[in-house]
Amino acid sequence: MFELKVPFSKDRGFIGSILCAPLQFRGEKFGVIERIHKISGAFTQQDQAFIELLSHPLKIAIQTQDRFKEAEKKR
Repeated sequence: MFELKVPFSKDRGFIGSILCAPLQFRGEKFGVIERIHKISGAFTQQDQAFIELLSHPLKIAIQTQDRFKEAEKKR
């Protein structure tokens, strides 16, 4: 179990587990989405599906931004 200090606060909490999903674009990892369990217990398949559901629109947004940049270069 890890101890977590809440940013900009004196509060602390204990982390039971962390679930992460990488964000990738063109084979390059550029970030991660993570969900932290502050209580003991394990993540479920629903938790994993939720993280993956969140990561998809972020990947699309990054791809769209990259395409706009490429289109601007061609002008």
